[in-house]
Formats: sequence, C-alpha cells, structure tokens
Amino acid sequence: MSSTEATSYSQKRMFLIIASLFAILLLASTLSSSISFAQSQSFATPINVSNDSGAAIYPWVSTSGSNVYVVWTESSGGIMFRASPNGGVSWNPPLTSAPLKIGPGGSFPIMTASGSYVYVVWADGGKILFTASSNNGSSFSAAKSISSSINGTAITPFDGSSGPNVYVSFVLDNGSYVTYSNNGGATFSTPIQFSHDHEAQIGVAGSDAYAFSDGSGGVLTTTNAGASWKKETKGIGGCCGSEPWIFASGSNVLGAWELKTNQSKVYAITSTNSGASWKKTLLSTTTPDAWAPMPGIVGNTMYVAWRTNPGTVESQEYISVSTNGGSTWSSPLAIGFAGKDNEWPFTVAASGDNVYVMWDYATTATTWYAATAYSSNSGASWTTSTLSTSSTQAVREQDIATGAAAISGSTGYFVWQGPSSQIYFTSGTG
Repeated sequence: MSSTEATSYSQKRMFLIIASLFAILLLASTLSSSISFAQSQSFATPINVSNDSGAAIYPWVSTSGSNVYVVWTESSGGIMFRASPNGGVSWNPPLTSAPLKIGPGGSFPIMTASGSYVYVVWADGGKILFTASSNNGSSFSAAKSISSSINGTAITPFDGSSGPNVYVSFVLDNGSYVTYSNNGGATFSTPIQFSHDHEAQIGVAGSDAYAFSDGSGGVLTTTNAGASWKKETKGIGGCCGSEPWIFASGSNVLGAWELKTNQSKVYAITSTNSGASWKKTLLSTTTPDAWAPMPGIVGNTMYVAWRTNPGTVESQEYISVSTNGGSTWSSPLAIGFAGKDNEWPFTVAASGDNVYVMWDYATTATTWYAATAYSSNSGASWTTSTLSTSSTQAVREQDIATGAAAISGSTGYFVWQGPSSQIYFTSGTG
C-alpha cells in the first residue's frame, strides 16, 4: 500500500469511526427523546400566595376555566382561601391583603371546583366540615358538619363534584362513608357506609360517582347522582390494596393502589362503561418496590404515576399511560431526577392531550424542591422541570400531600408548602 493509499485508508477509517459514533449518539438521542429536562423557563416566578403571618400548610389548588382557587389551613387560625379570575394574574383578596377565612381551624383541606361552584372539605375535632361557593369563590356558605348524624371520629375527607352535585368520602372509626348533595351543598344525604376499611376516596363525572377504600370491598357506584347505589366487584379481584385513588371522566373510570409490602406493586382498575364492568392490570411489572400511585384521567386516556425505592437516592418517579381506556398500558417511563430522592406524586392533572405530574425531590437531606413533568401529547414524550427556586423551596411530603397541581387547557397551576410555612404558587406550560 502506498503512502497516499495509506493516508486515504486512514481518512476513510476515521470517517467511518466518526460516522459510527454519530450514529450511536443519534440512536441514544432517539431512545431518550421521550424524556428531557428543563430549568423552569416556561413557568412564572413563584409567588407567596398565603402571604400572611400565619403558619400556612397543606395547600390545594383547583381550576374552572380561567378561575384558579387555592386553599390551605393555618391550623387553629382557620381555613384560608384566595381566588384568581385570570389564571393567577390577580387575586381576590389581593396578595397585599389577608386571605379570606372560609372556616374555623382544621386539617388537610380538599377542594373541588365545577362551573361557578367551589367546594371545600376538611377535618376538625372529629367532624367533617364543609363550605361552598356558587359565585366562583367570591363568598362562601357558613361552614357546617356533614358527619354529625353518625357517631365516631371522622377524618381524611375527599370530595368531587359536577355542578351542583357534590360528593364527600371520609373515614369514621368503623370504616369508610360517602355522602352527597344535589343542591350545591345546601343539604346532604345521610352518610352511607360502603367499607369496613379506611382510605376512603371518591371519583365523579357528571351524574356518575364512584367510592372505594383500602381492602377488597369493590367499588360503590351511582349513575344517577346518588339516587341509588350498588357495589361493583366484577373483574376487580382483590381491589383495592392500600392508598387507593379513583377518578372518572365521562363513562371512563380509573383507580389505582399499592400493596404496601417490602416489594410493593402498583395495580390499576379501569372501566369504560360507568363501572358496569372492570379490568384489573398490574402496572409495575418492571419497577419493583413501587409505591404511592396517583391516577389521572381525561376521556379514555389514563395515567398512573408512582415512585420506587422511597426515601433513597435510588428512588424514581414513573408514569404509565393508556390511550385506549385501560385495554393496554405503556411500559413504565422514568420521569424523575436520577440520583435524587423523588417523593410520591402529589397530583396527575390532565386536560385534552396535556398532562402534568407533580412531586418534590431532595438535593440534600434537608433541601427540597417542587418538580413537574409535562406532556403535550398524551404521554408520548415528557419534559421534567424544577418549579421552586432557592428562596421558594418545598418541604418533604409528610404522609399527606404538601403540594398540588391543577390544569386548564395546556396551563398548569402548582402550589406547595415552603419550609417557612408559607404557600407558594406558580403557573405555566412545561
């Protein structure tokens, strides 16, 4: 081989090596294109939405169109509330004024909004308290107990609504109950016991509502706004483990739970016919030690997020998606921060093809940040972002959510509790 030929061969070989490396990098880029990371450029600078001298904790956020609502508790100081009519641009009461006190002291307020209605429930003194607004949060009814007709200590309420129909699930000493109102919360039914276990949850869509809890008791279902109820067990088999959640959209229903063992698994149940029949699916087949599932649903597109290896830097946030009403599910996709302590998902908020998953994660043992993963294409690809800043850090979940997300169109709205017991808010598109 001549020196010219040798040089030519060497150049060709180098070209092939470079081309091969480029192909490998391109393949790696293609394989990892389903998840990317951002630094919150698309989200507004967080604001202190509580902004008072009280110790503000356990926030919740809901939306109805351009109206955004934030509620939290200041323990003995009361249940506090602010509303924004324009997606968080301005607030009522203004941030320069004290928030609106909508109820006496209590713990863990949960809120739902539908149309011009806003409903808030919480636990206080062994009773479940309730208040409602029919004018987009401008004013609220006097707080009242909706659990007083039965004896026992009532805790951990959850609510769901569709216009004037509002449903509340809660736990009493001897099990789980549901009560409902068809007149905007003016009056409520006698609470119905549907389980002897705890962790009562409710899902609502139109005149349909679904209640379930820990254990294997099936799903209590109404398709006529509470006029009649029946227990559904067909196809469920062993429902509903521990820490269950259930949500509905149209005639589609999605529930999920964990097994709470040393190698916990995450299961889902789905229905496309308003709970007449169900399908059960093991989702965490490739992610052992899976915990704290949180479902989200819009139409027949369903999402379940969970975390693995809790409390360690090996923890990860995963999402599995079904676009056909639960007939098939995607393989679990990691959407969290590798090498960080990713905590359990607070919320999965979905609208159209848009969906947000929110959780918090640690950069050190005592430094926590709020995070979200966003998809604009029904979960085909995701972008993960940090929401909080060094001055608006988050606190670790405390076996109950210390943050929440809501969605309107493609815009996500996020609240979280800070270390100084103030509530932070941001919004934007991932």
